[in-house]
Amino acid sequence: MRLWHLGAAVRVSSTQLRRLYDLEVEVCGILDLNPVPELYVMQQPLLNAGALGARSPFVVLTSAAVSGLTDHQIRALLGHELGHIKSGHAPLKTLLALLLRIASTVGAGAIPQLVIQGLILALLEWDRKSELSADRAGLLGCQDLEASQSLLVRTAGGAIDGLDLRASPSRPRSTRSPPTSSTAWPRPSSSWVCATP
Repeated sequence: MRLWHLGAAVRVSSTQLRRLYDLEVEVCGILDLNPVPELYVMQQPLLNAGALGARSPFVVLTSAAVSGLTDHQIRALLGHELGHIKSGHAPLKTLLALLLRIASTVGAGAIPQLVIQGLILALLEWDRKSELSADRAGLLGCQDLEASQSLLVRTAGGAIDGLDLRASPSRPRSTRSPPTSSTAWPRPSSSWVCATP
């Protein structure tokens, strides 16, 4: 994967795309991540990013992310991906990507397909939780709640004119009464991810 990105993407450094390099070094300092992981930019019209690799994880940003985001939003995006690396998520995220590719090529009725699907389902459940931990790291990396929120909205639905981040989402009201001294809210399952970057 590293060799593919070296051939198909631009590697960010102190002499190439210096602004991105400086932002990455800044966010690594905030997250206490050393050494600074390799950073690549690949040509793609969709806003996306990823942390890949096992022994030496690296970060990939798409050109749409680099050209369409403010510096604060890029810090949030870098913080998110660097949070994956800091938390040790990159090897499992890489494994999930590889399994998804393998699953698309293995015959539908084969026994290996069942094994692969079981692994994929377990990793997808973990992956959803790892994204919440990385979102926290993204907020730490940018130190700006509005930039973090706007990045999450942009990655979910794109740039939408007139979108008000301060408006509260409509939520169904709970019919459950608040806890008293004799009752308690349910405790989180031990399988929940609780990361503290």
